[in-house]
Parts: sequence; C-alpha cells; structure tokens
Amino acid sequence: MGRGGARCRLARRRQQDAEHEERQRAWAAQRDRWAQEPAPAPAPEPEPCERCGLPITGQQGHCYDDAPLEDGRHCPTCRTDIQQQPMTLRQALFGKSTRSR
Repeated sequence: MGRGGARCRLARRRQQDAEHEERQRAWAAQRDRWAQEPAPAPAPEPEPCERCGLPITGQQGHCYDDAPLEDGRHCPTCRTDIQQQPMTLRQALFGKSTRSR
C-alpha cells in the first residue's frame, strides 16, 4: 500500500477523533443540564386504612392478587377480612349495604 492509503487512514482517524470529541461535549452538556434539574417531588404517602392504620395500598413486597377491589378506605388484608365476615341479621334482611364517602 502506498502513501495514499496511509493518508486515508490518517484522515479517517482524525474524522473519528473529531466525532468522538463532539459526542463527549454533547454528553457533558446533557450531564450539566441534568445536574441543574430539580429532584422530583416524593410520591404522596398513601391514606391509612380506617381499620388497622396500614396504607390502603397494602404493604410493599406483598402480593394481593386475591384481595377484593379497593374501596378507598381499607387495606387489602382488612378488605379480605371484611368480605369473609358472616352476614348479620340486619344484612340478611335488608341486604349488605356498602357505605361510600
């Protein structure tokens, strides 16, 4: 290979170096923008269960696939307990009423 091939490789290498430096500058600028952005606000604390005081979403790390649908007032454990309670005489005569706020 002659001198022309060496010049092409050198020109290609310079082009690659220039592109690499441009990417590095772009990443540095992006990092600076991210560093200046305020941290996101923490998620609001879930409401406590009326019955036991735990969050109505349940404890983290527990699976509640078999729990009744959320009612906005009780945690999954309490909703399951309430659903499994036997009917009272009043509920048997007049039907189960679901109080809503």
